Amino acid sequence: MTNIFKNTDFSGKKPGGQMGKPALVGLSYWNFYFITKLLMLLKDMIGFNPLYNLAFAAFLLVPLENVFVKVLRQLVAIPLGAVLFYSDSFLPPFKQMFSQANQLSTFNAGYMLELANRVINYDLLILLFVLWVLYLFISRYVRVSSVIVAYLIVLALPHQYLPAWFQGDMKNTSTVEGNVQTGAPVAAEQADATMQEGETDINKYLQNFFASEKKRIITFKPPPADAIAFDVLYIHICSLSLDDIEFAKQYSNLPLFDIVLKNFNTAASYSGPAVIRLLRSGCGQSSHKALYEDTATD
Repeated sequence: MTNIFKNTDFSGKKPGGQMGKPALVGLSYWNFYFITKLLMLLKDMIGFNPLYNLAFAAFLLVPLENVFVKVLRQLVAIPLGAVLFYSDSFLPPFKQMFSQANQLSTFNAGYMLELANRVINYDLLILLFVLWVLYLFISRYVRVSSVIVAYLIVLALPHQYLPAWFQGDMKNTSTVEGNVQTGAPVAAEQADATMQEGETDINKYLQNFFASEKKRIITFKPPPADAIAFDVLYIHICSLSLDDIEFAKQYSNLPLFDIVLKNFNTAASYSGPAVIRLLRSGCGQSSHKALYEDTATD
Protein backbone atom coordinates (compact mmCIF):
# COMPACT_ATOMS: atom_id res chain seq x y z
CA MET A 1 0.00 0.00 0.00
CA THR A 2 3.00 2.30 0.23
CA ASN A 3 2.85 3.22 -3.45
CA ILE A 4 -0.81 4.20 -3.28
CA PHE A 5 -0.30 6.46 -0.31
CA LYS A 6 2.90 8.11 -1.44
CA ASN A 7 3.50 11.58 0.08
CA THR A 8 1.29 10.64 3.04
CA ASP A 9 2.71 9.92 6.50
CA PHE A 10 0.23 7.65 8.32
CA SER A 11 1.96 7.75 11.67
CA GLY A 12 2.35 11.50 11.99
CA LYS A 13 5.88 10.96 13.26
CA LYS A 14 8.96 12.85 12.27
CA PRO A 15 11.94 10.89 10.88
CA GLY A 16 13.53 10.83 14.32
CA GLY A 17 10.55 9.01 15.79
CA GLN A 18 9.11 12.09 17.53
CA MET A 19 5.50 12.95 17.10
CA GLY A 20 4.95 16.06 15.01
CA LYS A 21 2.69 17.57 12.40
CA PRO A 22 1.46 15.10 9.77
CA ALA A 23 3.25 15.27 6.46
CA LEU A 24 1.59 17.19 3.66
CA VAL A 25 -1.01 15.13 1.86
CA GLY A 26 -0.59 14.81 -1.89
CA LEU A 27 -2.41 13.22 -4.77
CA SER A 28 0.36 10.64 -5.12
CA TYR A 29 -0.02 8.67 -8.34
CA TRP A 30 -3.42 10.21 -8.92
CA ASN A 31 -1.38 13.13 -10.27
CA PHE A 32 -0.78 11.10 -13.40
CA TYR A 33 -4.54 10.51 -13.73
CA PHE A 34 -5.08 14.27 -14.03
CA ILE A 35 -1.97 14.72 -16.20
CA THR A 36 -3.41 12.17 -18.65
CA LYS A 37 -6.78 13.92 -18.79
CA LEU A 38 -5.25 17.37 -19.21
CA LEU A 39 -3.00 16.12 -22.00
CA MET A 40 -5.99 14.58 -23.81
CA LEU A 41 -7.89 17.84 -23.29
CA LEU A 42 -5.11 19.84 -24.95
CA LYS A 43 -5.17 17.39 -27.89
CA ASP A 44 -9.00 17.70 -28.19
CA MET A 45 -9.38 14.00 -27.45
CA ILE A 46 -11.62 14.40 -24.42
CA GLY A 47 -14.11 16.75 -22.81
CA PHE A 48 -13.45 18.07 -19.32
CA ASN A 49 -15.64 19.22 -16.45
CA PRO A 50 -13.32 21.34 -14.27
CA LEU A 51 -15.67 21.50 -11.28
CA TYR A 52 -16.19 17.75 -11.03
CA ASN A 53 -12.47 17.07 -11.46
CA LEU A 54 -11.59 19.68 -8.85
CA ALA A 55 -14.10 18.11 -6.46
CA PHE A 56 -12.56 14.69 -7.10
CA ALA A 57 -9.08 16.07 -6.35
CA ALA A 58 -10.42 17.66 -3.14
CA PHE A 59 -11.89 14.29 -2.15
CA LEU A 60 -8.45 12.71 -2.56
CA LEU A 61 -6.74 15.49 -0.60
CA VAL A 62 -8.96 15.50 2.51
CA PRO A 63 -6.57 14.85 5.46
CA LEU A 64 -7.34 11.55 7.16
CA GLU A 65 -5.59 9.97 10.13
CA ASN A 66 -7.15 6.52 10.23
CA VAL A 67 -5.30 4.07 7.98
CA PHE A 68 -8.43 1.98 7.33
CA VAL A 69 -10.38 5.05 6.20
CA LYS A 70 -7.52 5.99 3.88
CA VAL A 71 -7.55 2.55 2.29
CA LEU A 72 -11.35 2.72 1.98
CA ARG A 73 -11.07 6.10 0.25
CA GLN A 74 -8.68 4.66 -2.32
CA LEU A 75 -11.02 1.74 -2.97
CA VAL A 76 -13.89 4.17 -3.55
CA ALA A 77 -11.74 6.54 -5.62
CA ILE A 78 -10.78 3.95 -8.24
CA PRO A 79 -14.30 3.30 -9.63
CA LEU A 80 -15.23 6.93 -9.04
CA GLY A 81 -12.24 8.09 -11.09
CA ALA A 82 -13.10 5.61 -13.84
CA VAL A 83 -16.69 6.89 -14.03
CA LEU A 84 -15.48 10.51 -14.09
CA PHE A 85 -13.00 9.69 -16.87
CA TYR A 86 -15.77 8.05 -18.91
CA SER A 87 -18.15 10.98 -18.37
CA ASP A 88 -15.46 13.40 -19.58
CA SER A 89 -14.80 11.32 -22.68
CA PHE A 90 -16.65 11.58 -25.99
CA LEU A 91 -18.03 8.06 -25.59
CA PRO A 92 -21.82 7.58 -25.58
CA PRO A 93 -23.68 7.96 -22.25
CA PHE A 94 -24.04 4.93 -19.97
CA LYS A 95 -27.80 4.82 -20.61
CA GLN A 96 -27.26 4.46 -24.34
CA MET A 97 -24.57 1.82 -23.84
CA PHE A 98 -26.89 -0.27 -21.67
CA SER A 99 -29.79 0.11 -24.11
CA GLN A 100 -27.58 -1.25 -26.93
CA ALA A 101 -26.01 -4.02 -24.82
CA ASN A 102 -27.99 -6.73 -26.59
CA GLN A 103 -26.54 -5.63 -29.94
CA LEU A 104 -23.00 -5.42 -28.57
CA SER A 105 -23.31 -8.97 -27.27
CA THR A 106 -23.64 -10.21 -30.86
CA PHE A 107 -20.14 -9.00 -31.77
CA ASN A 108 -17.56 -11.77 -31.80
CA ALA A 109 -14.14 -11.49 -30.16
CA GLY A 110 -12.34 -10.83 -33.45
CA TYR A 111 -14.61 -7.91 -34.31
CA MET A 112 -14.29 -6.42 -30.81
CA LEU A 113 -10.50 -6.71 -31.10
CA GLU A 114 -10.60 -4.91 -34.43
CA LEU A 115 -12.72 -2.11 -32.93
CA ALA A 116 -10.32 -1.79 -30.00
CA ASN A 117 -7.39 -1.54 -32.40
CA ARG A 118 -9.14 1.34 -34.17
CA VAL A 119 -9.85 3.20 -30.92
CA ILE A 120 -6.43 2.82 -29.27
CA ASN A 121 -4.08 5.69 -30.05
CA TYR A 122 -0.60 4.18 -29.87
CA ASP A 123 1.13 7.55 -30.23
CA LEU A 124 -0.76 8.74 -27.15
CA LEU A 125 0.29 5.63 -25.20
CA ILE A 126 3.94 6.27 -26.07
CA LEU A 127 3.64 9.90 -25.03
CA LEU A 128 1.98 8.91 -21.74
CA PHE A 129 4.82 6.47 -21.05
CA VAL A 130 7.37 9.25 -21.56
CA LEU A 131 5.36 11.56 -19.29
CA TRP A 132 5.15 8.81 -16.67
CA VAL A 133 8.95 8.51 -16.58
CA LEU A 134 9.28 12.30 -16.41
CA TYR A 135 6.73 12.41 -13.61
CA LEU A 136 8.66 9.85 -11.56
CA PHE A 137 11.77 11.99 -11.94
CA ILE A 138 10.22 15.45 -11.46
CA SER A 139 8.08 14.40 -8.47
CA ARG A 140 11.29 13.92 -6.47
CA TYR A 141 11.99 17.66 -6.64
CA VAL A 142 8.66 19.35 -7.41
CA ARG A 143 5.38 19.03 -5.54
CA VAL A 144 3.32 18.04 -8.57
CA SER A 145 0.07 17.92 -6.58
CA SER A 146 0.22 21.66 -5.98
CA VAL A 147 0.68 22.35 -9.70
CA ILE A 148 -2.20 20.04 -10.66
CA VAL A 149 -4.62 21.50 -8.11
CA ALA A 150 -3.69 25.06 -9.08
CA TYR A 151 -4.35 24.26 -12.73
CA LEU A 152 -7.71 22.66 -11.89
CA ILE A 153 -8.70 25.76 -9.92
CA VAL A 154 -7.80 27.98 -12.87
CA LEU A 155 -9.89 25.80 -15.21
CA ALA A 156 -12.84 25.97 -12.81
CA LEU A 157 -12.83 29.78 -12.79
CA PRO A 158 -15.40 31.59 -14.97
CA HIS A 159 -13.86 32.03 -18.40
CA GLN A 160 -14.31 35.81 -18.45
CA TYR A 161 -11.69 36.11 -15.69
CA LEU A 162 -9.07 34.23 -17.69
CA PRO A 163 -6.67 35.61 -20.33
CA ALA A 164 -7.82 35.37 -23.94
CA TRP A 165 -4.91 33.07 -24.87
CA PHE A 166 -5.95 30.66 -22.11
CA GLN A 167 -9.61 30.61 -23.13
CA GLY A 168 -8.63 29.30 -26.55
CA ASP A 169 -7.35 26.08 -24.96
CA MET A 170 -10.55 25.44 -23.02
CA LYS A 171 -13.09 24.74 -25.76
CA ASN A 172 -13.78 21.26 -24.42
CA THR A 173 -14.25 22.31 -20.80
CA SER A 174 -17.73 22.75 -19.44
CA THR A 175 -19.61 23.78 -16.32
CA VAL A 176 -22.08 21.56 -14.48
CA GLU A 177 -24.83 22.71 -16.83
CA GLY A 178 -22.66 21.92 -19.84
CA ASN A 179 -22.56 25.50 -21.14
CA VAL A 180 -19.26 27.36 -21.55
CA GLN A 181 -19.33 30.78 -19.94
CA THR A 182 -18.24 33.75 -22.03
CA GLY A 183 -17.29 37.35 -21.42
CA ALA A 184 -20.69 38.58 -22.63
CA PRO A 185 -23.31 36.99 -20.32
CA VAL A 186 -26.18 39.09 -21.65
CA ALA A 187 -25.49 38.14 -25.25
CA ALA A 188 -25.11 34.51 -24.21
CA GLU A 189 -28.49 34.53 -22.44
CA GLN A 190 -30.14 36.04 -25.50
CA ALA A 191 -28.52 33.44 -27.73
CA ASP A 192 -29.68 30.65 -25.39
CA ALA A 193 -33.24 31.99 -25.42
CA THR A 194 -33.25 32.16 -29.23
CA MET A 195 -31.83 28.64 -29.41
CA GLN A 196 -34.49 27.30 -27.05
CA GLU A 197 -37.23 28.87 -29.14
CA GLY A 198 -35.69 27.35 -32.26
CA GLU A 199 -35.46 23.94 -30.60
CA THR A 200 -39.14 24.16 -29.60
CA ASP A 201 -40.13 24.92 -33.19
CA ILE A 202 -37.97 22.11 -34.55
CA ASN A 203 -39.33 19.58 -32.05
CA LYS A 204 -42.90 20.62 -32.87
CA TYR A 205 -42.21 20.27 -36.59
CA LEU A 206 -40.63 16.86 -36.01
CA GLN A 207 -43.59 15.56 -34.00
CA ASN A 208 -46.00 16.77 -36.69
CA PHE A 209 -43.85 15.00 -39.30
CA PHE A 210 -43.96 11.71 -37.38
CA ALA A 211 -47.73 12.03 -36.89
CA SER A 212 -48.20 12.57 -40.63
CA GLU A 213 -45.88 9.71 -41.57
CA LYS A 214 -47.69 7.34 -39.22
CA LYS A 215 -50.78 7.54 -41.46
CA ARG A 216 -48.95 5.92 -44.36
CA ILE A 217 -50.10 2.34 -44.93
CA ILE A 218 -49.31 -0.13 -47.69
CA THR A 219 -51.79 -2.89 -48.47
CA PHE A 220 -50.48 -5.94 -50.26
CA LYS A 221 -53.06 -7.75 -52.35
CA PRO A 222 -52.82 -11.53 -52.63
CA PRO A 223 -51.33 -12.64 -55.97
CA PRO A 224 -53.52 -14.41 -58.52
CA ALA A 225 -53.85 -18.15 -58.08
CA ASP A 226 -52.04 -18.85 -61.35
CA ALA A 227 -49.14 -16.48 -60.62
CA ILE A 228 -45.61 -17.87 -60.67
CA ALA A 229 -44.19 -18.14 -57.16
CA PHE A 230 -40.90 -16.39 -56.47
CA ASP A 231 -38.71 -15.37 -53.55
CA VAL A 232 -37.26 -11.97 -52.78
CA LEU A 233 -33.74 -12.11 -51.39
CA TYR A 234 -32.61 -8.85 -49.78
CA ILE A 235 -28.86 -8.60 -49.07
CA HIS A 236 -27.67 -5.88 -46.69
CA ILE A 237 -23.96 -5.76 -45.77
CA CYS A 238 -23.23 -4.08 -42.45
CA SER A 239 -21.18 -0.87 -42.67
CA LEU A 240 -20.50 -1.22 -46.40
CA SER A 241 -21.85 1.07 -49.11
CA LEU A 242 -21.64 1.04 -52.87
CA ASP A 243 -19.33 4.05 -52.63
CA ASP A 244 -16.92 1.88 -50.63
CA ILE A 245 -17.10 -0.88 -53.24
CA GLU A 246 -16.54 1.54 -56.11
CA PHE A 247 -13.63 3.19 -54.27
CA ALA A 248 -12.03 -0.24 -53.83
CA LYS A 249 -12.65 -0.92 -57.55
CA GLN A 250 -14.63 -4.06 -56.72
CA TYR A 251 -17.97 -3.14 -58.28
CA SER A 252 -17.38 -5.44 -61.24
CA ASN A 253 -16.94 -8.37 -58.85
CA LEU A 254 -20.42 -8.00 -57.38
CA PRO A 255 -22.81 -10.89 -57.99
CA LEU A 256 -25.48 -10.31 -60.61
CA PHE A 257 -28.63 -8.82 -59.06
CA ASP A 258 -31.97 -8.00 -60.65
CA ILE A 259 -32.27 -4.74 -58.71
CA VAL A 260 -29.52 -2.65 -57.10
CA LEU A 261 -30.71 0.20 -54.88
CA LYS A 262 -28.39 3.20 -55.19
CA ASN A 263 -30.26 6.45 -54.80
CA PHE A 264 -31.82 6.53 -51.33
CA ASN A 265 -31.27 8.11 -47.92
CA THR A 266 -32.04 6.18 -44.75
CA ALA A 267 -31.49 9.23 -42.48
CA ALA A 268 -29.39 7.01 -40.21
CA SER A 269 -25.64 6.72 -39.78
CA TYR A 270 -25.64 3.14 -38.48
CA SER A 271 -26.48 0.11 -40.59
CA GLY A 272 -28.98 -1.47 -38.17
CA PRO A 273 -31.56 1.34 -38.06
CA ALA A 274 -30.70 2.21 -41.67
CA VAL A 275 -31.94 -1.11 -43.04
CA ILE A 276 -35.07 -0.96 -40.87
CA ARG A 277 -35.88 2.50 -42.21
CA LEU A 278 -35.33 1.28 -45.75
CA LEU A 279 -37.67 -1.70 -45.30
CA ARG A 280 -40.33 0.46 -43.66
CA SER A 281 -39.90 3.48 -45.92
CA GLY A 282 -43.20 2.89 -47.71
CA CYS A 283 -44.99 2.92 -44.37
CA GLY A 284 -43.60 6.29 -43.31
CA GLN A 285 -40.70 7.37 -41.12
CA SER A 286 -40.74 7.07 -37.33
CA SER A 287 -38.56 8.02 -34.38
CA HIS A 288 -35.45 5.98 -33.65
CA LYS A 289 -37.08 4.35 -30.61
CA ALA A 290 -40.15 3.35 -32.61
CA LEU A 291 -37.98 1.45 -35.09
CA TYR A 292 -37.58 -1.35 -32.55
CA GLU A 293 -41.26 -1.52 -31.61
CA ASP A 294 -43.86 -3.73 -33.23
CA THR A 295 -45.95 -2.18 -35.94
CA ALA A 296 -49.00 -3.35 -37.88
CA THR A 297 -47.74 -1.84 -41.14
CA ASP A 298 -44.58 -3.96 -41.59
